Amino acid sequence: DCLPTLRTSDIPKEIVKWSIQNKQISSSRSGIIGLHTTEQPTNGIAYVRTLLDSKSVPERLRPLVPLWSSFVTEVGAGGRTHLEQSHEVNLHTGGIGASFHRYPSLTDFEEPGQEFVRFSSNALSRNVPKMLDLVNSALHQPNFADSPEHIQTLVLGASNSASTSLSESGNSFALTWAARHISPYRFETNELSGIPHVNRLKSLVPAVLQDPMPLVDRLQSISQSLVESDRGMLRTSLVADAATLDGALPHVESWLAQQPTGSSEFVGKPAEGLIAPEKRIFTLPIQVNFAAMAFPTGVAYTHEDYAALRVLSKLMTFEKLHALIREQGGAYGGGAVVSEGMFGMYSYRDPHLSQTFEHFQTGVEWASQLKNYSDWDVEQAILAVFSDLDAPVDPWTRGESQFLRGITDEMRQIHREQILSVTRRQIQNVAQKYLVERFKDAGAAAVASVSGREVSSALKDQKDGQPAKLSAGGHEFEIVQLQQDDSEGTQADEND
Repeated sequence: DCLPTLRTSDIPKEIVKWSIQNKQISSSRSGIIGLHTTEQPTNGIAYVRTLLDSKSVPERLRPLVPLWSSFVTEVGAGGRTHLEQSHEVNLHTGGIGASFHRYPSLTDFEEPGQEFVRFSSNALSRNVPKMLDLVNSALHQPNFADSPEHIQTLVLGASNSASTSLSESGNSFALTWAARHISPYRFETNELSGIPHVNRLKSLVPAVLQDPMPLVDRLQSISQSLVESDRGMLRTSLVADAATLDGALPHVESWLAQQPTGSSEFVGKPAEGLIAPEKRIFTLPIQVNFAAMAFPTGVAYTHEDYAALRVLSKLMTFEKLHALIREQGGAYGGGAVVSEGMFGMYSYRDPHLSQTFEHFQTGVEWASQLKNYSDWDVEQAILAVFSDLDAPVDPWTRGESQFLRGITDEMRQIHREQILSVTRRQIQNVAQKYLVERFKDAGAAAVASVSGREVSSALKDQKDGQPAKLSAGGHEFEIVQLQQDDSEGTQADEND
């Protein structure tokens, strides 16, 4: 008691606000584009991020949008070859990147969520006009046909990278798959960035190595859908110090005035009847397992229970699951996580399978009993949440939650106050309501070693024409051997 101790009373009650200014830029191609400007100490560098609406991409091409995002800044553009474009980018900017993003709704987890491609770049103040010109060429004039051999290299690299991620971060893929039944957003997230995406890349490799032009044509079609439609650009962010901001702002405003505009509405397929929760084990030639369970909560960011679930995830991780999964089970790690509409548990590089799923159930039962944790334990869990919430961020990323997701200062303040006021009783209530009562509705998945004792035994007992089954932790799993290129219906459509 004599040692200095951090308490929740030491946590600032007010959020740190960033000086974000919002402007509306009228586009010559009709419509309005939002411009977020933030003054931060960036030492003479201007950071520009722009969000490109991806709703206009035809359904048959949507699975390739993440691939398009990875490739569009790696190919030729504006009449330049990919080597010439790379030289110009390196000469005048700190780099240009594009990435595909999906975020759940802040208010209703059943809504499909937001989806867009983010272009990011930075440059010294004097190079801002050239930077915008280079970004513009990547946006409007990408040339995927510049070098078919380069496309082959990019596809092979993307496939290898995705396969490596699956074998090294299988817990993330398992959790994404386990949560796919929860909402339309979760289902599409799994399809576009989960195990089906890895399988899709693997299936592309032999076809692209034989003839890359069909893929090139589809990537060019995505470009046309993204930038030549009436949807276009959603909003843009400019972050810089005061002097750089003053010099860069007129160039950015002029550039935006020439862009097509988009809509900030939530996007995605309407709910057509959600699938039932499933249990699946995906095997790979690896030496460890990654297990996950996902519970549907129906709780969005603005819901009053979201703060309590966030604290519960830290409490379960540090007070129960870590001891069971790592200390007793020998896994490299394990714990609980929470996101809009979903509460999950996972293990990382785990020598066990059945035992871990039993530990998940033990963790749920433990959390539902008030006697198992004290006010001090809850306070420590709250502090753990704030170690994430108040972690230092780079100046050029400040205000991103509002720019990317629309999380306002008012939302952040309410959420902060809710976290600080979480009690033991609230923890017990949300554990009972969302975990115990919905245990049967949880999805479960694992990326597992094909040579593991339990899996190999189940594969030996497999009957002809029947999928292999494995009972683990009270659940019956179907086994899918990924190394056999079973893409579960996610092969690329040859008619595209």
